[in-house]
Amino acid sequence: MTKRHLLVLLVIAAVCGCKRGGPESGPAAEERSVSVRAHEVAPRTLERRISLVADVRALLEADVLAEASGVVEEMYAYTGDSVAAGMPLATIEHDELAAAVAEAEASVEVARVEANKASATRERTERARERDPDIISPDALDGVVAAAEGAAAKLKLAEAALQRARIRLDDAYARAPFAGLIGTRYVDPGAYVNVNEPLYHLVDSSTVRVMADVDERDLSRVSEGTPAAVRVSGVAEPVLAEVYRVSPVVDTRSRAAQVEIRVSNDAGLFRPGMFAKVELIVDVREGVLAVPVEAVLAGSARVWRVEDGRASLTDVTLGLSDGAFVQVISGLDRGDSIVVTNLDALHDGAPLAVRGSGEE
Repeated sequence: MTKRHLLVLLVIAAVCGCKRGGPESGPAAEERSVSVRAHEVAPRTLERRISLVADVRALLEADVLAEASGVVEEMYAYTGDSVAAGMPLATIEHDELAAAVAEAEASVEVARVEANKASATRERTERARERDPDIISPDALDGVVAAAEGAAAKLKLAEAALQRARIRLDDAYARAPFAGLIGTRYVDPGAYVNVNEPLYHLVDSSTVRVMADVDERDLSRVSEGTPAAVRVSGVAEPVLAEVYRVSPVVDTRSRAAQVEIRVSNDAGLFRPGMFAKVELIVDVREGVLAVPVEAVLAGSARVWRVEDGRASLTDVTLGLSDGAFVQVISGLDRGDSIVVTNLDALHDGAPLAVRGSGEE
């Protein structure tokens, strides 16, 4: 190889070496895009709800008490039976009470005979005196009138005694005060009971009362007719109802007032004594622009808006929130796309790689 050839090879190698350069020798690398998920701003309905824990109670509930003392002769119903208002539920021994009624009836008959006799004597005496005033002296007439009035009063006393005897006899028959279901049967035939001893526990749960306490801070939002969603264990869907009444008194210990929600219970899903979860719907706004709450930067009222593929920090005015979405009063328009993930990795103007966008 000649010196001339060697010189040519050295020049070629130098040129090639100048064209090879590391990353440092080229222009600055472009900023990498941040992978995010986006949400399209759209109108929706938002509700503000107050969540409460409640007790389920029967519309009517009472113990059926013995109104007479003695041995229970018959019990006509069992736990779970449906009974009508006025239906006999139990019979307590009443032989003496029946005898007292018979005696009182006889006394009424005797008093009636005496009263009729005295009344007839009075009528004859008054007619005779009208015919001849000298035949009957005024004192004699007064005596006859007094005797007739006394006999009439005795008849009334006897009739009142008969009525009391019949009431006492009727007390030996325990009856249902209202239509409902037997919740508990306390005694069996042959047991001795005293007056006011319970025989049955009766409930009317065709409609139930759901009782909850509302904190005084929320009372201004709750009134009769406020919509409510009621849930109980074992029932998938909530039952929609409304507030029936609000207590006018706030408990000084709990600082809460009791509210009553009435729920039709034709299907028998609610049983007295159950716990229920209640959500009172105290504010409803339809057709308002809203964004997911996770799209709002913590501690601020700002969101990242997607603009020409880059992040744009945008101030917004927020309104009602239902916990999942929050109303946007101003700052965004319908159809705007906002970032809902990787918020901390963004800065104003950061390029975005949007993985998905749409209404949620």
